[in-house]
Amino acid sequence: MLTRIAESIINAPDFRGKRRALRMLLKRLDGRPIRSRYGPVLTLRADDYTNQCAIIGMDHVDYDDVFREVVQLEPGMAFVDIGANAGLFSMVAGARVGAGGAVIAFEPSLRVFRDLVGNAVMNRLPSFFPFNVAVGSSVSLARFTTGDESHSGVGHLDEHGGTTVLQVRADDLHDMMAEILGARRVVVKIDVEGAEELVIGSMLSWLKQPQVEKVIAEIDPRYLARFGNSAPSLYAKMEGLGFVPRRGLEAAPHYNEIFERRAPT
Repeated sequence: MLTRIAESIINAPDFRGKRRALRMLLKRLDGRPIRSRYGPVLTLRADDYTNQCAIIGMDHVDYDDVFREVVQLEPGMAFVDIGANAGLFSMVAGARVGAGGAVIAFEPSLRVFRDLVGNAVMNRLPSFFPFNVAVGSSVSLARFTTGDESHSGVGHLDEHGGTTVLQVRADDLHDMMAEILGARRVVVKIDVEGAEELVIGSMLSWLKQPQVEKVIAEIDPRYLARFGNSAPSLYAKMEGLGFVPRRGLEAAPHYNEIFERRAPT
């Protein structure tokens, strides 16, 4: 009963006191499955801000633009989710591409990875391939800051981090990725709290493949600076790979850029 009430409020138009009412309800539903405003059923983590963004749409602008791209996936396509967290967009993609498609998800935090896999099982995703690794600049054991349970989405590679994770280069997974993806049209999402350019640099040969039609990447100059990178250099790298940005540099202090494959001339 409480779950149905909460889901009704989640999908209701905004009203005064909506978030307060939801916070009270969600505390009582912690750990249970609940349907997100974006469609999939997700395990609720009532104290996790990232989880609340995925389920009830808190600060939804940063999620809505990615959602609009993912729901354009067609049956038989493929989606690669780098920095998947608990899998909201992997779940949306899985429903879109169906059994004839494929979803590959990378999430280095073991705690969050548990929910990613559990959510995939609840949503009965076909052709879902999750990996508990970070995608980065080398094949190595790397230090990682997971963030606390109040904001799982801030986890990132960090030489001073308290957790050790396996880091891989996407290009070193070329044969495996090729086996999973086949000749499917591909959309990639990269949200790795500043390591976006490292990820792009690790998959250069793969991104040159014409089947990769779109790359959705989080852009935040403050986060990119953690790794000695910048938005201009990331844009230049994507331009060199044949992708055109939809929004353009400095569209906002923090935003998601949609890089689309340049049409052949």
